[in-house]
Formats: sequence, C-alpha cells, structure tokens
Amino acid sequence: MYPTTVARQVRQGVDFLAFLMNDGWFYDSAGPRQLLAFTQFRAIENRRGVVRSSNQGFFRYGDAFGRIDRQLPAHDEFIQRDFVSPNAIPKSI
Repeated sequence: MYPTTVARQVRQGVDFLAFLMNDGWFYDSAGPRQLLAFTQFRAIENRRGVVRSSNQGFFRYGDAFGRIDRQLPAHDEFIQRDFVSPNAIPKSI
C-alpha cells in the first residue's frame, strides 16, 4: 500500500487517509485482511485517521493510533454516510 507515497502526501498536507480498494480478485484468501492491516500501519506511521472501503466488503474507520472504531465483515453490502475530521474517528450521522 505504498508507504513512501502516503508519507509524501502527508508531508504535503494531507489531513486524513482514505483508501478505496479493489479486493474482489482475492476472493476468500488472506489478501483482503493483509491490505486491511496495511491500512492500519499507514495510519500509525503517519499519525492520521483513516477510512477504508473495498468491493470485498472490508470497511473500517480508524484513528491516528491504528485503533479500529468500526469494521464490517467481508461480503456485507451497505451504505454508510459519515463526517470525517482530521486525526479523529468519524462520527456517523
């Protein structure tokens, strides 16, 4: 998940990380879970809140310390609408 690219964007002023992923080709392998962990690492490394969504259904909000606030299991369909503020866990509306 390109740690160098993310770090460069943070240095340029990014306040919050958003990752939109195409995990469909992984099916039920460990791939989507690994990418979810990489998302968490990018949040910790860069001290930024993060949101992640994928077509595989792995979805999460996390804070700048890598703590997961909300996560849905794989293969669930849903619509989520939230306000996102820098370095904070989003609160649902």
